[in-house]
Amino acid sequence: MSAPWYKRFSRHPRVQHIAGNALASYVRFVHATSRAQRHDLGDGADVGAHLPGIFTFWHGEHFMTAMGVRPEWNMHVMISRSGDGTINAIAAEKLGLKTVRGAGETKRGRAAKGNAKGGMTAYRAFVRLLEQGASVAMTADVPKIARVVSPGLVRLAAATGRPIVPAAYVTHPHISLSSWDRASLNLPFTRAAYGANGPITVDLSQGDEQHWCALIKERLDAITEHCYAQCGLGPDAARLAAAGPLAADLRHA
Repeated sequence: MSAPWYKRFSRHPRVQHIAGNALASYVRFVHATSRAQRHDLGDGADVGAHLPGIFTFWHGEHFMTAMGVRPEWNMHVMISRSGDGTINAIAAEKLGLKTVRGAGETKRGRAAKGNAKGGMTAYRAFVRLLEQGASVAMTADVPKIARVVSPGLVRLAAATGRPIVPAAYVTHPHISLSSWDRASLNLPFTRAAYGANGPITVDLSQGDEQHWCALIKERLDAITEHCYAQCGLGPDAARLAAAGPLAADLRHA
């Protein structure tokens, strides 16, 4: 049975190219029209001292993160091989990032599908890039388990010895979508904040994967909530915004 017409249409290379360019232009427009300020936590302000690094952020809060990257970081970002991923990859490259195609998945998914999503291929590419002095970026959570840190992120840091840098770029107000990752649609002419939290150097002799996943989640939640607070939300409202409430609730927070 063939895919619905709209899915076939969205997978056409010309349509994806147009959509990717439009997304990149929109991201630039939001950044240019928003009152964006950098607000780091802990040792996050001294990111340059910890490079090359593994930058990570929550799925759904990832659209604007390219605007916080400096060219000298030589950033490579992991983006899925899906149709939507292709559009995101085109946009990311227009915004000055390099891309590695692949996506992580659950242990059950890997057992059933093997490397169908290209996660292991992307992982090996990231290991090589970090060894060569490039920085890499990936979401901390995998589809479709929002706000749960993937052990793959911990394994990458342990294998390469490079630190994990929790980061965020948020705007207020924004529209929260009803997708699995509670994606934020950032709006122009808003308040924006971006920054990094203190880098995490993984040492599995000092704790198992669950310990490090919990620490990454703690610092990633902290920088995300901190950036929302800098956009004018109180602590409780910032926490709800980071979790993705309905747009109506967020606008009146």
